Amino acid sequence: MTRTRALVLLLLLWAAGIALRLVWLQWLGASRYKELGAKQFLTRVELPGERGIIYDRRGALLAGNSLGFNIYQSGPVSDPRGVLASLGVSPVRMGDRKAVLLARGISPEDAKRLSGVGGIFMRPGSPRFYPLGDATKGVIGKVGYDGTGLSGAEMLLERYLAGRSGYEVFLRTADGARIAIPGAERRLPEPGWDVYLTLDSDLEDFAYSAIKETVEETGAIKGFVVVVDPQSGEVLALTQYPPSERVYALTDPYEPGSTLKPLIMAKALELGLVNLSDSVPIGPEKLQVGGYLIGDVETFPGGLTWRDAIVHSSNRSMAYLGLQIGPRNIYEVLRRFGLFSPTGICLPGEWSRNPEPPSRWSKIRTANAGMGQGVMVTGIGMAMAFCAIANRGELLAPRLIKRMVMGERVREFPERIRVRRVLSPEIADSITQIMVGVVEEGTGRKARIEGFSVAGKTGTAQKPDTVSGGYSQSRVIASFAGFFPAYSPRYLIYVVVDEPKTAHYGGDVAAPCFRKIALFIINREYGLLATGVR
Repeated sequence: MTRTRALVLLLLLWAAGIALRLVWLQWLGASRYKELGAKQFLTRVELPGERGIIYDRRGALLAGNSLGFNIYQSGPVSDPRGVLASLGVSPVRMGDRKAVLLARGISPEDAKRLSGVGGIFMRPGSPRFYPLGDATKGVIGKVGYDGTGLSGAEMLLERYLAGRSGYEVFLRTADGARIAIPGAERRLPEPGWDVYLTLDSDLEDFAYSAIKETVEETGAIKGFVVVVDPQSGEVLALTQYPPSERVYALTDPYEPGSTLKPLIMAKALELGLVNLSDSVPIGPEKLQVGGYLIGDVETFPGGLTWRDAIVHSSNRSMAYLGLQIGPRNIYEVLRRFGLFSPTGICLPGEWSRNPEPPSRWSKIRTANAGMGQGVMVTGIGMAMAFCAIANRGELLAPRLIKRMVMGERVREFPERIRVRRVLSPEIADSITQIMVGVVEEGTGRKARIEGFSVAGKTGTAQKPDTVSGGYSQSRVIASFAGFFPAYSPRYLIYVVVDEPKTAHYGGDVAAPCFRKIALFIINREYGLLATGVR
């Protein structure tokens, strides 16, 4: 009897355990096991959000999305990499039985060729394309295989351009195939912001052709062009050759040479050290500074006025003036013009660095600074400094973004960002008048445009000799900065050419490129030609 009771009790405990387990499975643990089951039979596939479009100031396309397809693995594929490679499609990620993205943004033609391959499925994708190609390679940049911006505006504006991904849930069969489920959980992707830049696509394209021709004709290493509206700071063109994902005008510092002389002269006028009509108080011989001799390309038997020192780009005169101004004042005016700080342009990689404190400058370094050597700058910094002269002494920040749009939402950006006043209007006007003389009668004559008043300055900077020290006698930076109409400026064009070989001076290399771009603008905008002021 005791054994029978024990057996019955054991059976009851066994039945109670099964009942409790059933209760757990059916109610208390149902959600957990439902989730485990769903993971075995359901799979979620990401649906990328469409990337925002980049337009120029007038709505012309700079970066867009073309029709394409993303390829996903939907089941076991013996050699997925080989399948894609045989069709010339580059894989982005490989896997076995998960919802793995194999290739992004392939063409409709390639998608059609892959349609018969087992173990994969397709969803619409949007490969990126750039209508201006190499002309905007630096400023617009590119995206990576995963659709994320890697350089230029694509990278800096990633958080706005990138769309929000959605997803779709599929049923996965025992062999790994995916079957659509009517009414299954789904979230639609959302597009990114469309961005309108200040760039002028036609001007960008022409400027690229012009600097490419200049670099190739002169055998130079590279060159770049910056075009800015000096009244607003809007960047209208920013291009370079050879094409690079780096923006040379931001990332590659250099010594500007004689294009720095107008800023030095502005400081001398501010301090009351010179009168432009007075003669430079040095003889025709080379200027000796310590153990160094500084000479000019031209000889001036009758001497020079201080105005002529800029018009004819006299190194002796400006080195002498640099010594009179002194290192602290030179440092102060260059810092005031923003040459030692980032401009804040909306692009990655802008170089900036404070030079050695002026208290440590030697006499030769001070003299060199007076003629534009020994000071490192960027192209965008120099362009904005000349815009300040054109703008009667007000320094502006460069602007690259006009507005962003997403559906009915519009985000406008400031039309003009004032940094500070760097010169009085009177001194800025005096420097402009000197720069008009540079183009009319001085070293910038090859930038002249008949019927138009152009203010400009040439530059020919010797590059440091990294082997023997000092400066190279053959390797130079040739440049020209100019704005027009001179007394009511609407365009600032800055051209820089690195190591030209068939010609040497900024007036021979960069000034003709400036003129070519300026003529393109004038011929396109007849209203500007009609209102040109001399």
